[in-house]
Amino acid sequence: MKVAFFHGLESPARTFKNECLEEIFGAENVYAPAMDYHNPEIFNDVLSHLEKHSVDLLIGSSMGGWFAHKLSTLLDVPVFVFNPAMQDRSLEPKVYSGNDMPNHIIVLGKQDVVIDPIETCCYFTDKGIKNVRYKFEDMGHRIPDVIFEKHMLSLHKK
Repeated sequence: MKVAFFHGLESPARTFKNECLEEIFGAENVYAPAMDYHNPEIFNDVLSHLEKHSVDLLIGSSMGGWFAHKLSTLLDVPVFVFNPAMQDRSLEPKVYSGNDMPNHIIVLGKQDVVIDPIETCCYFTDKGIKNVRYKFEDMGHRIPDVIFEKHMLSLHKK
């Protein structure tokens, strides 16, 4: 399985998450660019790359989760996101949307005070996006390594 991973706005480009994905899916199957969300061309650059080098799944965290969702609507690729910043973003990168039909798995932190998990659920409901499965975890906005790894391992076993 080939995956793309998009880190959050204030997260470093290289973390345990990258290493985890590379170990589970193989480094050659993981596209995890350093995301400069201030770059007005980042969305088009990533979209262009993914159109040339297709992936099976888009993974993202916070701003990267929102970014993965937007890409999924254009690429018709499923997403697995953690606390996606569907609302309350401190930065609004230039993005656009297509069809809102891809499958979404969304992991939400019950104690997230940065991105309200209930508002996130309402976002998808209000937009009429039906192919969404929610998984709630006992965490805040930051995703503990053990929770990230658990979910990525569950994907790999499917």
